[in-house]
Amino acid sequence: MKHLLFILLFSVFALHVSAQTWHEQGLIHYYTFDSLPGYDSVQQKVTLSWKPGSTLKAANRHQENDKALDLANAATSLQSNLVDLPQGKDSRTYAVWLYLPFQFQQEYEFAFFQGQLDTGKGFGLGFNFQGLSFASGYLDDVNYPSPFPVGRWAHYALRYHQDTVSLFLDGELKQAERKEKWSTSGTTFTIGALREFGGGPNTGGSIGNAYSGKMDDFRLYNRALSDYEILKLASDDFSDITTSATLVDQPNVLVYPQPAFQTLYIHYDQMPSSIAIYSIKGSFVQEIQPTNAQQVELTGLSSGIYSAVFTWPDGNVLRKKLIVSSNP
Repeated sequence: MKHLLFILLFSVFALHVSAQTWHEQGLIHYYTFDSLPGYDSVQQKVTLSWKPGSTLKAANRHQENDKALDLANAATSLQSNLVDLPQGKDSRTYAVWLYLPFQFQQEYEFAFFQGQLDTGKGFGLGFNFQGLSFASGYLDDVNYPSPFPVGRWAHYALRYHQDTVSLFLDGELKQAERKEKWSTSGTTFTIGALREFGGGPNTGGSIGNAYSGKMDDFRLYNRALSDYEILKLASDDFSDITTSATLVDQPNVLVYPQPAFQTLYIHYDQMPSSIAIYSIKGSFVQEIQPTNAQQVELTGLSSGIYSAVFTWPDGNVLRKKLIVSSNP
């Protein structure tokens, strides 16, 4: 009887694991910011607490009443002790949507940080006045020497796996470096971190303002997501990932960002023969000429929800939702 009970329990556990989709596997914390600001959809409770003097505002990223965290107040931050965070050289991926209103004039404004800010020992994403965004560990940074997007939502992902730190912007790998001496530690996790990086005693650093911007859909994984999984997160595409054997019959297409403001990016494994845009009521709006490097300037589409219909020479047809916004 005990043996039968064990088999039943194991079967239920195996069914639960197998039922997880790719974007749920290894997900240890997930903040949608749709209700309470520190509510964790994985833990199903509030796991981050406001620091004194903080405020919360709603800011839509979609045109579907989706809320986002507004960190415009210089005193605003969320912080807690998350004991299950990856430690040492554990693999991890942290992914988040950010809206930066302007190029920062200060040094080192952190969107989030795992570890002690006053020593710089940890793992996080920050920005400085030169437009550099970086993952930081033991003052040994990974820098992306290019201005970051301003005035629109952009998707950022940091991945740490087998001594390699990778930084992704809008689903595209921007920088990857070997950091064999990295061994990140610390369970203190801060969102909207005060800029105390390197500001501790005898560190030669400085203390300044808090991060100012908006944030949405923050995901913390205890595994290394693949490049393709990160690209799908950046396109708000949570459909199943097909195997290589079915790619010919079911082409993979990503359309991002969602919502799109001025520029739309389209990624596909196989170039379609045509791309047509339809209104939500099914009326034809316009046709896009497919190219190898698909970047579309949205000059003729008003705000709203559309369908992008892709057709391939072999007769395959795929429809993707497209959200367009006239305001960033």
